[in-house]
Amino acid sequence: MEDEIKKVYSRATVNLVEVDGGVFEVSVNREAIYSKLRSIGTSEDRFPHPNEIVELIKQKLA
Repeated sequence: MEDEIKKVYSRATVNLVEVDGGVFEVSVNREAIYSKLRSIGTSEDRFPHPNEIVELIKQKLA
């Protein structure tokens, strides 16, 4: 995922904070745009599709 982001946003800062269970959040300017943790147990309980995070970043920055 970091590689996908860096390919489009080469100056982006990507921080990995490890936790258990495969949960993660993606934030832009400290605002969450994707949360695997919040999706658990919902119809969105899945990992993001290829380039989905990059598209969410583009929407947020538009």
